[in-house]
Amino acid sequence: MPYADSAPVNATVTGWEHGTDLVIDTRVDTDPQRIWSYVADPQRCARWFAPWRRADEDTVELELDDEVLVAHILACEPDSHVLFDTARLGRLGLTLTPVADPQPGGPAETRIALAHTFPSVHDAADAIAQVGPVWETHLRMLCDALGQPRADISEGELYARYARLAADGLPEDEAEAGPDEGWQQEAFL
Repeated sequence: MPYADSAPVNATVTGWEHGTDLVIDTRVDTDPQRIWSYVADPQRCARWFAPWRRADEDTVELELDDEVLVAHILACEPDSHVLFDTARLGRLGLTLTPVADPQPGGPAETRIALAHTFPSVHDAADAIAQVGPVWETHLRMLCDALGQPRADISEGELYARYARLAADGLPEDEAEAGPDEGWQQEAFL
């Protein structure tokens, strides 16, 4: 089944020993190498996120409107993933995972996942309603750049969905999300 125009955009909130992750993902009908070209090339990256330039081996500078955001690269594997940390936004990542069994004779399929890590459940609860719609919009823009747009969604509906996820999907007590008892909440958007 082709994913263009029909693949859902999913949101998951997961607690783990080093924080709380908001992961927004979808699938596209293409291979990771093609998607990576929209990450690794500064001008292509500008089509869905922001242009960037290397400051040094472990640092890139993202041009966001009139601001330069310094991002320290924590991990990078071409055609697979990138993880970076910024002073203003925190830890952000993008992962490309080939789907194990694409349909016989069909195009390659890849899961694209954007992740934002928050230091605690409380930090996540305070921010998900604001940052979730922004990251989903960027993921949708990447799908558009790849020629595989997702179904339209209104801005109001997008913000309402992440507000519900933040309100309903997070444990009320920090102890509920301790390192020995991970938790997860999903929202299929």
